[in-house]
Amino acid sequence: MRFTDYPADKPVVTTTFVTEKYSPLISIVIDNEGDIEALSNDEAEMEEAVIITLAQLATIDPSVKTIAEMNSGSSFIKNLDTSTWVKS
Repeated sequence: MRFTDYPADKPVVTTTFVTEKYSPLISIVIDNEGDIEALSNDEAEMEEAVIITLAQLATIDPSVKTIAEMNSGSSFIKNLDTSTWVKS
């Protein structure tokens, strides 16, 4: 699935480090059930976990829209120098 194939209101688990832009988004994981996690490099505690929508994630980091195949079981790492996403 492409980014645009998902509904804009799809829930995404992330952290306040990402939503408050304390740290850059560097990792996206789509688990086998299709749930999405978007994380920074910080070691977050449960208190920092938040749920946002995919549309909100795209506002925080528009480069996520460039990920070509966001299929279940996929994970991606962002190259911070080029803002490109690489399947990991």
